[in-house]
Amino acid sequence: MRSEWQMYKEKQIFYCDYTRIGVEELQAEMDEVDAFIGKQPEASVLMLTDVEGLIGSPKVVEMFKKSSAHTKKYLSRSAVIGIGFSGPKKILFDLVMRVSGAKVNIFEDAQKAKDWLVAN
Repeated sequence: MRSEWQMYKEKQIFYCDYTRIGVEELQAEMDEVDAFIGKQPEASVLMLTDVEGLIGSPKVVEMFKKSSAHTKKYLSRSAVIGIGFSGPKKILFDLVMRVSGAKVNIFEDAQKAKDWLVAN
């Protein structure tokens, strides 16, 4: 699994590394992440998802809808980087959030995302 726990300001953040990955690899990574997150206490995980360089497609959107719906109850806060604030990726992101009911904030870089995740 590429994704891992990272320490930031004395708090653990689960970093989902979906950067520059093909669809089959993405599915395998998501399956591992979903299983791992599903073993955590509800509302306990700070998650940062990095999708830089990921190509959006209907299959990828379906994968994210399923994953987001599964993991949302385990997340305390969730942030994503690599989408941007407009354009096709943002449209697909909004669709996933609307369908899954997950609440994820978009950030322009990992530093800002991590600062938000660990803020009280």
